[in-house]
Amino acid sequence: MGKNVSTDEFLNHHSSSNFQVQKIAGCEDLERAKSLIRERFILVGAVEQFDEFLVLLSGLLGIDSESLVYRSKNQATGGNKEVVPAAFADRLREQNKLDTALFEWVKSELLDSYISGYPGDFQQDLDSFRKLNSLRSPAKFPIWCDTVYRNLYVKPISSLVRKRNGLPSFGSYRY
Repeated sequence: MGKNVSTDEFLNHHSSSNFQVQKIAGCEDLERAKSLIRERFILVGAVEQFDEFLVLLSGLLGIDSESLVYRSKNQATGGNKEVVPAAFADRLREQNKLDTALFEWVKSELLDSYISGYPGDFQQDLDSFRKLNSLRSPAKFPIWCDTVYRNLYVKPISSLVRKRNGLPSFGSYRY
């Protein structure tokens, strides 16, 4: 995050522990995070299941998945990976048990419940979307418009909604 801190100082900071659970629940409470997701979120997903997320979103919103075509950017190449010392890796795993549990719950149980409520043949729509996505490139102007819309409208409004619902308005991004 552009800070000049040691690994140990970073690991001692509250933001290095269960960041996602804290971001959603406002504290380190896994069951509260799950409850809030069920009650207040229309859809959540994991990056590894991004195509599934987009197809589910198109079904929820009643829009054509063709409008959700995307191109991956800034993907890691797998080249220059730094090895995390075992002591730090063990500490990170320990400090993020709740995030790991939330991630597994979203990927398995929650995704299955979304798919069971999908209005149509999910697997067929997913296969069609993946095929379409591999053949088309999204237009640049709508992407620019989306960026402007998100930064000038969605982010400020979502911040106000989070604050009104007793959640951190900007989350725990600040170090």
